[in-house]
Amino acid sequence: MHKGMFGIADGTAKELIDGISTNHAETKRKHNFIKWWHDCIKSGDAILVCNFDKNGIPNYVGGNILMEIGFAHVNNEIGAPPL
Repeated sequence: MHKGMFGIADGTAKELIDGISTNHAETKRKHNFIKWWHDCIKSGDAILVCNFDKNGIPNYVGGNILMEIGFAHVNNEIGAPPL
């Protein structure tokens, strides 16, 4: 698990929480979250996407989920196994 995830969850990682609130994209870059998620997806067997409604949009799929689906796809971790 990324070292900051528990701190975000329990509220103790104030710098991360504030950064996410004020400049989400820069904070993700600074703390290498995208690369970390990519490595997690590569090391796993599959991903599970739950696209719930968000902000009145049914079956919402945002940019982060779209990237995670793409990471899984290019690493052959999505869909049926090859024959």
